[in-house]
Amino acid sequence: MTAGFLAFGIGVPLYAQALRRAVPGPSWITATATGLAIIGVAAAPLGRADRAHYVFATAGYLTLIATPLLAAPAFHRRGNTNWARWSVLCGVASGLALAASTIDRGHGFSQRLGLTIADAWIIATAWSMQRRRTDPRDAEDRCPF
Repeated sequence: MTAGFLAFGIGVPLYAQALRRAVPGPSWITATATGLAIIGVAAAPLGRADRAHYVFATAGYLTLIATPLLAAPAFHRRGNTNWARWSVLCGVASGLALAASTIDRGHGFSQRLGLTIADAWIIATAWSMQRRRTDPRDAEDRCPF
């Protein structure tokens, strides 16, 4: 788990730099904060630093949920209503699932569902940015979405 947290904690801020160039607005900041919070989760494992773990995890959840929600207006302004809609849907669905994990007895399913939805949004946007960047038919100044 710790290795996975560290990989995610390093990878998401790197992704955030590409997001910053592609999507105007604050979504890159919350993506960066997500990665830093997850590094905090790795540094404060359950059983040794429970309170710190929960603080970092909560910060990571909130910033992860906020990232697609904060990207949605930029997509909308650029006329890409599909990405705007998907961003809102992913942010809301992730938020609802993660909120449900607070009352879910085992925390497992709803927590993983919420994280997976937001992670899928990150993967889809990263894939789209990379695909557009490497497609010679696209103009350099064109939005990658």
